[in-house]
Amino acid sequence: MGCCFRINANTSNNQFKVREECNQLINELYDKSWRQRNVDTQYQQFVRGIENKSELKKYYNLSLQSYSDLQKICNKFRQVRGDGNCFYTAFSFQYLYILLIKQNNQSQKIHQEQFKKFQDKYKNLAMKIFTNENFQIDDQQTQTLLLQEFFKRLQQLIDIKDEQKREEEFIKQFQNYEDNEEIDCCLYGLSIIFFRNLANQAVDENKFADLIPDRVNLLIWETECNNNEAVILALAKTLQIKLSLIFFQNNGFLLKQYEEQNENQIILLIKPGHYNIGIFQQENNN
Repeated sequence: MGCCFRINANTSNNQFKVREECNQLINELYDKSWRQRNVDTQYQQFVRGIENKSELKKYYNLSLQSYSDLQKICNKFRQVRGDGNCFYTAFSFQYLYILLIKQNNQSQKIHQEQFKKFQDKYKNLAMKIFTNENFQIDDQQTQTLLLQEFFKRLQQLIDIKDEQKREEEFIKQFQNYEDNEEIDCCLYGLSIIFFRNLANQAVDENKFADLIPDRVNLLIWETECNNNEAVILALAKTLQIKLSLIFFQNNGFLLKQYEEQNENQIILLIKPGHYNIGIFQQENNN
């Protein structure tokens, strides 16, 4: 029988205590998963820095023609930590970036309003997670407090008035994999739990359950399901976001797009077994 971690209800009146309890829980999750494996320092960040188009060409071993074609839709990228969470890492990082920071140069006030709608819509979302290492979060009280902590951290980020500082702080928090004196390592874990559960809910909302026979994998940490395109489509529909999926193969690529009518876009780069974050930035040729 797997062990189940519970947060005492009395902590709800003490936000610092709640944060400490959540931090302990997320670190327990890390201890049961990726911390059991030896990972070189350069690969430990959950999301790495932006790499330019020449590095993109080299990484995916593109032909000159494919390289030229790709630049029209993706000209930079970020590498994502190589584990079974890579899809959710690439997706959640980009979606939260859009939600908190960049939406067509919108003001902080509009970001606040959009975040409030997002929070209200998912205020009752489950926050279940399981591992193959005798760990599970499935009691309602703990899930509720984890969800509240997740939203609180996002609210604190969006409250940063300066957009550049908000961006820097978000990236720093999402990348961080070990607690230190300045920052803990919880935002990533909370984000992955949230978006795995959101994917599970989106599958039902869009009536895609029959397309995903291994659906149980949606809530298993560091595990991908074998029908991930159905999950991708479900998330794109539920979140009303354009999603461009770029498959790399044979020195070239294949582009698939979902929900193209939407303005905000997520770009996922996939080479068999691994997802990275795609970026398109207009370049000044002057």
